[in-house]
Amino acid sequence: MMISNIRKEATLFHQGAEATLYIADFLGRPSLWKQRVVKKYRHECLDQRIRTRRLLQEVRTLLRCRKLQIRVPAVYFVDPEESILIMQYISDGIVLKNYLNQSNGSQELSFIATKVGKAVAKLHNGSIIHGDLTTSNFLVVTRNNETLLYLIDFGLSFYSNTEEDKAVDLCCSIL
Repeated sequence: MMISNIRKEATLFHQGAEATLYIADFLGRPSLWKQRVVKKYRHECLDQRIRTRRLLQEVRTLLRCRKLQIRVPAVYFVDPEESILIMQYISDGIVLKNYLNQSNGSQELSFIATKVGKAVAKLHNGSIIHGDLTTSNFLVVTRNNETLLYLIDFGLSFYSNTEEDKAVDLCCSIL
C-alpha cells in the first residue's frame, strides 16, 4: 500500500506544533492521519529518532488504554519511517471545551465532570500519564442516548507510578 498516494487525497484537518492532522479514507474507513512535523532546527538523525520514539510511545499508550477500557481512537496503521499514525476518526465527537460552553446547566456539568474524573482515574491507575490533559483533548460523543467520553492526543504521554507525576498531570493540565 502506498501511503503517500492515499495522503494526496487527504483533507487537512489541523496543523499543530508537533503534528499535522489529515482526514482520509483508510481501507474504506474515515480515518485521522497524524504526521509528526519535522523540526528543521534539530539534526536530521536526532529529529527522526525523537519523532519515531514519540510516535511509538503514543501507539503503545493508545493500545494500553484500550486494554484498560479507556475510550480512545482505534489504531489502524503505523509508519515509523514517515512518522504517520492512522487511527479512527471520531466524526461525531465534540471537543469537551466546546461541549462545556454549550452545556445546559449544573446537572449536565456534574455528569460530564464525573466522566472526566473516572477516565483520568483509570488512566492513572494504569500508570499512564497523559501529559496534556486539557479540555481540548477529550471528545464527547452522544450515541443512542448515551454520552461517551474519549481521550485523544497522547503525543506527550509516558508511564509512571509516582503520585507526583499523576498530580502534575492533573494540576498542570486540566486546571
